[in-house]
Amino acid sequence: MRHGDNYPFYKEVFVEQIAMKTNNINKDFERALAKSLREIREKKGISQMVMRMDTGINIGRIECGEYSIELKTFIRICSYLDTSYRDILDKITEN
Repeated sequence: MRHGDNYPFYKEVFVEQIAMKTNNINKDFERALAKSLREIREKKGISQMVMRMDTGINIGRIECGEYSIELKTFIRICSYLDTSYRDILDKITEN
């Protein structure tokens, strides 16, 4: 067996490990984002039901982690809550 014959195997394992770490980072970010959105919504005194009726966005499912949030949905939520996406992202990076 020559040196490097197992390279494809090791590369595959490495790629899988990176994918798992990236997935965990994404889930952590989504949790932090959902928490920030919930805090802002609650500070403004807006219930999940009212927000859903006004926007058609099921914020409850986003806040509990059932749904991932798409960029266009995030922008719509920020607009509805009258807050800057930068403020939310800054809040996440502070924690």
